[in-house]
Amino acid sequence: PTVSDVISEFLEFKAKRTSTAKQQHLTELLEGLRIYFDNSLPVILLYPQERQQFADITKQHPDVPVSKIYGAEHLLRLFTKLPHVLGKARLASVESA
Repeated sequence: PTVSDVISEFLEFKAKRTSTAKQQHLTELLEGLRIYFDNSLPVILLYPQERQQFADITKQHPDVPVSKIYGAEHLLRLFTKLPHVLGKARLASVESA
């Protein structure tokens, strides 16, 4: 399954178990995660040997978000990097204040 598939399936699963308000917040959160995935994949999530494949795929499908191409293993890479990335973001926001 692609990243978009995983997110959609999770939202469907949670829709049956949460209130409408919580569902809306969860949808917004996961849409943000998907957008972050699309933007961070080429920068921090690909191994060096995967970069040429990424270039080829995005050239063949320029209008398709990478979250509709790449799968769950790349989403897991994002989850492992998120604590570090968010820590840097928090530090940057504290320094600019």
